Amino acid sequence: VIAQYQDDKPNPFVLDSTLARRIWFNEPPQPAYNIKINEIHYNPASEQGSDNDYEFIELFNAESFSVNLFGYHFTEGLAHFFNEDVTLEPEGYLLLAKNGEMYSGSIEWAYGNLGNSGETVILINSDGDLANELTFENSSPFPSEPNGSGPSMELIDPDADNTVGINWQASTIFGGTPGFPNSVYSTTAVITIVSPNGGELWMQGTTHNIFWASINLDEDVIIELYQDNELSSTLSAGTENNGSYEWVIPMSQADGNNYTVKVSGSQDNDVFDVSNAYFSIIPFSAPSEVIITEIMQNPASVSDANGEWFEVYNSGSSNIDINGWLIADNGSDDHLIDDEIIISSGQYFVFGRNADFASNGGVNVDYEYSGFTLGNSEDEIIIFSSDGVTELDRVDYDGGQNWPDPTGASMTLSNLASDNNIGSNWQTSETAYGDGDLGTPGQSNFGIQGDVNGDDQVNILDVVIAINIVLLNEYDEIADMNEDGIINILDIVILINSILNP
Repeated sequence: VIAQYQDDKPNPFVLDSTLARRIWFNEPPQPAYNIKINEIHYNPASEQGSDNDYEFIELFNAESFSVNLFGYHFTEGLAHFFNEDVTLEPEGYLLLAKNGEMYSGSIEWAYGNLGNSGETVILINSDGDLANELTFENSSPFPSEPNGSGPSMELIDPDADNTVGINWQASTIFGGTPGFPNSVYSTTAVITIVSPNGGELWMQGTTHNIFWASINLDEDVIIELYQDNELSSTLSAGTENNGSYEWVIPMSQADGNNYTVKVSGSQDNDVFDVSNAYFSIIPFSAPSEVIITEIMQNPASVSDANGEWFEVYNSGSSNIDINGWLIADNGSDDHLIDDEIIISSGQYFVFGRNADFASNGGVNVDYEYSGFTLGNSEDEIIIFSSDGVTELDRVDYDGGQNWPDPTGASMTLSNLASDNNIGSNWQTSETAYGDGDLGTPGQSNFGIQGDVNGDDQVNILDVVIAINIVLLNEYDEIADMNEDGIINILDIVILINSILNP
């Protein structure tokens, strides 16, 4: 038995294994059947998702009879070996996907990605002979729109020569027509749901668009909501077939992770599509008043992997449950919080890559994350609510052009009332902690709150100085007890209470 893959790469010796089997068992060679690459989605739009999730190749059987693809394999562009019987029906379609979970009924290919700038894809039949070869580009004579703009690249006719660039066009449907007749030549009515199509987190009380695409369907559509494959409600008994429907999720809609949407023709109910997988409706939670207040992106006393952290402050009057929050950047880093964790009102809360105090530089980390790193020069911290869409806060730092760019010290927000996405509102920390780096993780960035004269004590002298600050209409962060960006009589009252009730 010859291994098909070694170290996740195709084993070249397997290419002759089927031929050897035919010689050994004296099997006749297989005719050169007309199996061709009919559609390719090599660079999905960012609105649809990543290449790793939504790339696909569609094969078409141009014969009038079924063809068994056992022994067929791809040798360029991607790696996949059909090591079991796979029947491709006459004039039928077979979908191969980078991520089989994203396309119902597809086969997940074994290895590789499709090049966004162009690619050669070669399909070999079970005798080791060329079945089909496609070399495409992301520019003329091939269509350019499939390069990240949303459509797939479709062959204009199943009988057309797929090696000729002008025989390909951009699909008229966002995301293409995987497993269905191509939109550029089909006369069959087709509906394809774009969103929600599985995995979305939509919150009660929020507004979302249901997106679909259709071809050859000149009628209104019906939109229905299903929970666990049972009809929950009819969202619209007849709306214009324009590809979009705005849905305000009722507060009374039951939460659950087993919802799908069905879109069907209002007259021809046999033309429909259903979400490929379940999406979730999650309980409503009011937007939090969370503020990113401090960032240690480049520690010196320990490695970045051990010592990176950032701090948030709950400026609201209520505690916050951060279960379901997503921490992400503009790239591929993200971390989903899957635990019930509370940030109390007025609390400074520290997220870190390493919660071990002994090895992280001496930081009391409240929550340890993974899958998310802080770039030393520039990066983003984006906190999404549990619906996966609503931004609670974000900071985009640029590595020294407009922001502090310290090593061994954190960047601290200079005023809680200021815009924390403007670099000039940040400064370099000067307070040592733990193993010697500078920062105030889990504490106010401004020293001991209320210690206006800086003697490490909060007493009546600080009250006197704070009153003078109010009378002179000046500002000092240490005296801003409620951290609202101004100092007034409320801060004096809070300061006195902190002395009387330490």
